[in-house]
Amino acid sequence: MFARLARPARRFATVAEPRISEAGKAILESEAAQAKAADANGNLWIKITWFVGLPALALTTVNAYMLFKEHQEHLKHTELKFTPYPYLHVRAKRFFWGDGTKTAFHNPAVNAMPDQE
Repeated sequence: MFARLARPARRFATVAEPRISEAGKAILESEAAQAKAADANGNLWIKITWFVGLPALALTTVNAYMLFKEHQEHLKHTELKFTPYPYLHVRAKRFFWGDGTKTAFHNPAVNAMPDQE
């Protein structure tokens, strides 16, 4: 019995070709044109990224490295003197690691301590 009812329902559910109005066709055409323009615009930005952005990034990286190297050479020839200002190294309580006076990121080559004059 179900097969007998399903046959007419299947005939009405399937359409050989969807019917689209003229307004619907105009909307579909405008959406297709927008998709094509967006694809072309996306390709433009991909090319700008690869051929402009990445070389500019490489050049600025090389420039920064050269300046850093020059700065390191300059620091080798200068001696930094520690001036014990009263507002430096104020400790309300000791740190719980090491001797309690140095921070977690203390670098003895760069950060001076008051007792290391």
